[in-house]
Amino acid sequence: MGGADKGLAQYDGRPLIEWMIECIRPQVDELLINANRNLGQYASYGLTVVNDLRDDYAGPLAGLQAAMTKAAHDWLLMVPCDTPALPRNLVSRLAEAASGAKAEIAVAQTQQGWHPTVALLRRGLAADLDAFLASGQRRVRDWISNQPHVAVSFDAAGDFANLNTPAELSSMYPQRKRLTDMRPHAVRKPPGRRVV
Repeated sequence: MGGADKGLAQYDGRPLIEWMIECIRPQVDELLINANRNLGQYASYGLTVVNDLRDDYAGPLAGLQAAMTKAAHDWLLMVPCDTPALPRNLVSRLAEAASGAKAEIAVAQTQQGWHPTVALLRRGLAADLDAFLASGQRRVRDWISNQPHVAVSFDAAGDFANLNTPAELSSMYPQRKRLTDMRPHAVRKPPGRRVV
């Protein structure tokens, strides 16, 4: 986005963060936003905003590390701010797979491969994540690969599309109706799992 704050980039008249909140909020018990700038704008949504604990921007894992210190529940859902079409059954599918495989992480995948920044994981992995980042490593895929994990297949690859440029934002417009229909209705949270 040319250095602009991606979460505040406009899609169909609304910031991407609003689409994400609308999609994810019905699926979880608590919602946190990781941000390192424009904090007042993010706080205006009435959600807890957490900053990276590190000064050397370390990417998505730094945001996850910060969220782990604030989360009230044992399981966390990590999603990026630029995937506004995520499935409404995302959490239930990931939680079911993690439970069945006795995995510490359930990561989404489509025919295009893993989507490592879309994952459900245990907060108990915090110490391992701290050590991974302290060693200078940054890649989400590498960290997940070293944990007990399960990949969960989703059919619609478009649901996981990352919108990284203004052109990609424009190309998403045909999905407008489906995104609009994502307003909360009949989404069941996985029993016995409280997710942030």
